[in-house]
Amino acid sequence: MGLNAEAASVPFTARAADGSALFGMNGSGQYFGTEGYAVEYLAGRLDLVACLGAGGERGYCYYDELQGDDAAAATLYASDGTTVVGTFAAVDANVDGDNPPGEAELCATSDLDGSVLFGLNPAGQHYAMENFGELYLRGGEELVAAVGRGGASGYVLRSDLERVGGGDVPVYESDGATVIDTLSS
Repeated sequence: MGLNAEAASVPFTARAADGSALFGMNGSGQYFGTEGYAVEYLAGRLDLVACLGAGGERGYCYYDELQGDDAAAATLYASDGTTVVGTFAAVDANVDGDNPPGEAELCATSDLDGSVLFGLNPAGQHYAMENFGELYLRGGEELVAAVGRGGASGYVLRSDLERVGGGDVPVYESDGATVIDTLSS
């Protein structure tokens, strides 16, 4: 199994700065979120789409069930795709609210161990562990995970790694501004 195949099997939840769940992959390997986040981060893959329940609750419906004539009878689930939380009323068009895909600060963490996999910082820079960046950010992260000479885990600017001539480069927190260590390029 290749590294991206291993990354693709890690369940995660991407959360906004306020802690609300935006999108992710559950323990059964099903992607959940809105269509906007599916296009932006999940290469269009979406098994469970964000919906509203008949009682106003938020949850997810199986995408395939919403395509048929029986959409009004669809069940509303938690992001795990098995826990029933209500019955379908409407696709939640406003679920993203203040968190538009591609613009909202987010942090995706592993549901297995809580490690940070990728995210978007307040400065609009994507950061990621290498394999997760390739998989969910299509290699477009500006900040790549690294461990500095002093042992601090953080991120280096991709542009610093690509510059000719080598030398020391700063290792940053995920904010892309706070220097926590250095690394030889």
